[in-house]
Amino acid sequence: MPGSADGLNENQKRYLLNTFRHVDGMLTAALELLRPDRPLSPLQAQQAGLSLLAWKRVAGQVLGLREEMVKSLARHGVALPTPETSPAWRFVTAVLSAKDEVEEIGSRSMRGYGELSDAKARELETLRAKLMDWLDRMARELNRVERQDVGERSREALEGQRAETGGLRAHCERG
Repeated sequence: MPGSADGLNENQKRYLLNTFRHVDGMLTAALELLRPDRPLSPLQAQQAGLSLLAWKRVAGQVLGLREEMVKSLARHGVALPTPETSPAWRFVTAVLSAKDEVEEIGSRSMRGYGELSDAKARELETLRAKLMDWLDRMARELNRVERQDVGERSREALEGQRAETGGLRAHCERG
C-alpha cells in the first residue's frame, strides 16, 4: 500500500472517514431520540426524551466529538465529503420497507401463525389494504412536494451545509 511512515495511506484514510461517518450517523439518530420536542408515537419503543437542558448538554458533547473527528480528518488530509443522500430518498426507502412489513400482516402470511376464520382473514386483508393505501399516499405526496421545490431545497441545503462545514473547519483549524 502506498503511504508514508508518518501518514496514513488512502485505505486507512477512507476507513477513518467511514468510521467517523458511521459514528456520527449513530449518534445523530440517538440524539434525535433524546430530543424533548420530538413528536411521540403511541407505537414507539423508546420513552420520552431528555429535558431541554440535559439534551443541550448531550448535544454539546456530540458536537465536541464531531469537532475532534473533523480535526483528525484535517490533520490526515482527508477532505470532508459532500452529503450524497437526500432525506426524501431515505423516507421513500423507509416507506418501501414499511410496505414489505405491512404485506406480512395479510391473511396468507398470518395463517402461518395459526388458523384464521374467513371473517378474520377478510379483516386482516382490509387492514393490510388500508395501511398500504396510506403508505402509497405518503410516497405520492412526497414525490409531488419534491418535484415542486427540489431545486430550491437542494440549493438551500447545499449552501447551508457548505457554510456549516466551512465554519466547523475554520473552528477546527483554530483549535
